[in-house]
Amino acid sequence: MTMLECKPTDLALLDQYQRIVLSQIQFDEDGQHIQGYDPEVYMYLGFREEIEETFGEDRHNPGYRRLGALLSIPLPEGGNVKTIPGDASPQAVDFHLKEFGDVSWYLANFLNIYGISMSEAVTQGEIAWDHDNQTSPKCDAEFSVQTERVFPLLKYAGYMHELTGAFENVLRSATDETVAKLQPSAGKFVLSMAHILGSRLGASYEEILAGNIAKIEKRIADGTVFDKSGGDAR
Repeated sequence: MTMLECKPTDLALLDQYQRIVLSQIQFDEDGQHIQGYDPEVYMYLGFREEIEETFGEDRHNPGYRRLGALLSIPLPEGGNVKTIPGDASPQAVDFHLKEFGDVSWYLANFLNIYGISMSEAVTQGEIAWDHDNQTSPKCDAEFSVQTERVFPLLKYAGYMHELTGAFENVLRSATDETVAKLQPSAGKFVLSMAHILGSRLGASYEEILAGNIAKIEKRIADGTVFDKSGGDAR
């Protein structure tokens, strides 16, 4: 599958998700900070932390390799076992999927701060994705899409890096130019996330958003939103 074949079909749901997660933010007593951070900094740091979890080790399921699941490359004789998922139990895969929901929570709220809707970001991201394929200095559009089909992790990692840079540019100086560039970068990243979920983990992005809403609401009810000790097992 390509990125566009995994594109969320209901973009209005993404905007609904944004409105819901905005209401889930718990501010400090001053009403202006979150855990002592400016909201945009808190969302950026949370995004960076959760992104690493999509690649990182699963301490609750050590036999499962998240990086291997995203690569899913057949293991040749004597090959690196990190390129295969390992023990992909239902629990391990479920915990992995939830990490993408956490990433989306921080991303959606960062975009909320700057008045960017996720639906418009995805629309602009699709245009930017096509432009990237057409203007790549290393390959033509056909080869770029074929590479995308075989190695979805490449664009996921590439667009993750691009979006992180766009975040940092906005944090340094939130000008019309830096905010405008944030929008397509966020859209391309969402498309790449939906792509790797659909092509490697067998889940739709809409399912992930729905699950994330339920998880965060439970954490609010339990008072564990900011408790990092339990991880996915909370």
